[in-house]
Amino acid sequence: MFLLEDFTLTRSFLTSPRIVELTENAARLTAHNDEQMAIERRMREQAAADQARRDANMAAASERKKREREALAAEIRTALDAPVAWAPGHPAVSLIKTYFERRSRRDLGIIFQPGGADAIPERWQCVAYFHRVAGQTASFDTSEVAGTLREHKVRLEERFYRTVGRWLHQLVDGDLLFEDSSGTYSTYEPTYKGTWW
Repeated sequence: MFLLEDFTLTRSFLTSPRIVELTENAARLTAHNDEQMAIERRMREQAAADQARRDANMAAASERKKREREALAAEIRTALDAPVAWAPGHPAVSLIKTYFERRSRRDLGIIFQPGGADAIPERWQCVAYFHRVAGQTASFDTSEVAGTLREHKVRLEERFYRTVGRWLHQLVDGDLLFEDSSGTYSTYEPTYKGTWW
């Protein structure tokens, strides 16, 4: 309870030590809130800058890995045509294993024969994969795979189209190809997932 003697008369209003204290507290609270909001704004800006830097670093690393894989895939395409018997010592085999070393076992299983990571991949699959799937963009069908294999001097066995068809479906199941079955014959298009290639 305030008494009249608690107040002081100024030229334009009545005041008191309590009123002065409340006014100062209100001003301090406003200043404190402004300071906290400025700190939070700076923290948000710093967090956004840090995230942008992390995103840029990830994008640069992703692009670098993509370029490295593209260069390795191009080297493999060249090595696949070496006039050497298809065996562990063929120049393409070690390059292919390097290409796939960071892939999951499921992906390795699609390309490599049964027997694990030490098995030698089938040459026709490697030729088809690196000339039609890995790092490529054009859609294709089974006959175009056969044409690619003929171009690269791969001998086609009997019932070849059925074998290729089954293999292409494995690649579809492994999310390496999209399949469009709306026409007379299915066509396939490589999938792309970040640094996948």
